[in-house]
Amino acid sequence: MNPANTSRLGSALILLYKKDLTHQLCQPLKEHFETLIAVQDYQHVVLDLSELGAVDESGLHLLVYLNSRVRGHGKILHILSPPRHFLELLQKKQLLRFFNLFRNEDDMLSSLPL
Repeated sequence: MNPANTSRLGSALILLYKKDLTHQLCQPLKEHFETLIAVQDYQHVVLDLSELGAVDESGLHLLVYLNSRVRGHGKILHILSPPRHFLELLQKKQLLRFFNLFRNEDDMLSSLPL
């Protein structure tokens, strides 16, 4: 079973992740991402975290790793609808500028070349 629901929107691959992003759940998401980033027919990867649960250090490290991997394949990772607790963690770790963030779906639709 995929850890994230996946759909397409123009040149973007959208992944909806609804679980906690903790040490125990990082490996399935990492493996799922590894299979997706090799596909060449999209330019943007949007990780919808609107229903994200808890995030620990392992989860944050995984997102940093995934962002780097996506960039390494010439694609762009965006985070859609990050919850407040996740934004606070990014701010605390001084990583807000490391990620491309969309506040909501309207922000995404007006920004992505679809």
